[in-house]
Amino acid sequence: MAESQYEQGDEPTSSTKLTVSSSQATRASTDLAKPISSITDTAESTIIQGVVTKMSPMKLSKTKRKYYFGTVSHESSSKRFVSFNTALFDKMKTFHESSETIELQNCSIQRSSLNNAELEIMLNNNTDISPSQKKFKVEDVDLTPNFTSLSQLATISINQVINISIKVSKVEEPTQVLAKTKTLTKQDCIVNDATGATRIVLWEANVNKLEVGSSYRIMDVRVKKYSRQKYISLTPESIIEAISDIGEVQTAPTLLNVDEISPNIIEGEIVSLNYTEYYLCPICNTKMVQVSSLIGQCDKCQSKSRLSLNKKYRIAKVQIKQDSNTIISVTLFNNTLQELVDLNMTKESIEETLLMRTDPIKVTVNSNNIVVAVDN
Repeated sequence: MAESQYEQGDEPTSSTKLTVSSSQATRASTDLAKPISSITDTAESTIIQGVVTKMSPMKLSKTKRKYYFGTVSHESSSKRFVSFNTALFDKMKTFHESSETIELQNCSIQRSSLNNAELEIMLNNNTDISPSQKKFKVEDVDLTPNFTSLSQLATISINQVINISIKVSKVEEPTQVLAKTKTLTKQDCIVNDATGATRIVLWEANVNKLEVGSSYRIMDVRVKKYSRQKYISLTPESIIEAISDIGEVQTAPTLLNVDEISPNIIEGEIVSLNYTEYYLCPICNTKMVQVSSLIGQCDKCQSKSRLSLNKKYRIAKVQIKQDSNTIISVTLFNNTLQELVDLNMTKESIEETLLMRTDPIKVTVNSNNIVVAVDN
């Protein structure tokens, strides 16, 4: 948009004095603003008006960058926004609390990082936020989130995003799981409300954020299913908010047998294993490939670093024969594997030590058959 205005047909010259008042600029900006409902394609720079109807706390990305997200709404339409521009956080938070109509200038429209079929608003370093002259009633936008009772999980579709209000009755110790090329930290908990109970899975930065006996409002959690049982999983978009006690809850689980996630003891002979060693990239936390005896290269960002500067991760998927008819596969990570072998040994020596073990192995596993303790 030009900074100056002149009559159609005029040719601006170096001697032409062109001025624009602040009120004209504001009106021009307002006139060019897009309603949320008209966003149908990506754009490098645009102007959007709306009300901030949802605002997350500051979060930390997988690459250790601070970011936040939320929703901007206008009448019956809404669009997700995301930003790594921390300088705008307090201003967006203030507008969210006041429900004042705002204008986002020089923001961009991009494909959503969560769903490529969706579009989202990116507040970048050039984005400016100001109150909008164009007002509309806040009540036209539904600011009250809908909450799902736990008894409704049985009728909700897999991967649907919901909000819940719960009390925590059980928290397990965090464990590590291998997801594709990354090792992630997860934690299983049992949560209850007045209608039932279910398992909830916390990931990475959300681990250890729930306490037994405390009540929480948790926004944007995803319904999942495992072994014919529905459960709830947090996502990077989930927001946990501590609230006052929600009162009496149903203590007997109706949707989940608590024993399914309680630790189980497995004892028997190691009959086979699949053992791997790897390093994680210090930049993007992705698995590295060893390109020489001293250097590793990241699969994702292609950066190289000295292997000696990075922690070595080890995973042993071990098959344990409990009896003549039962073989159970369990997974050990560094913290439990070191109870059985010297991790300073070579890969071949570690494999040989485990496979040649004559004494039975006795381990405690969680619901995902991850070993959480070794009785050595």
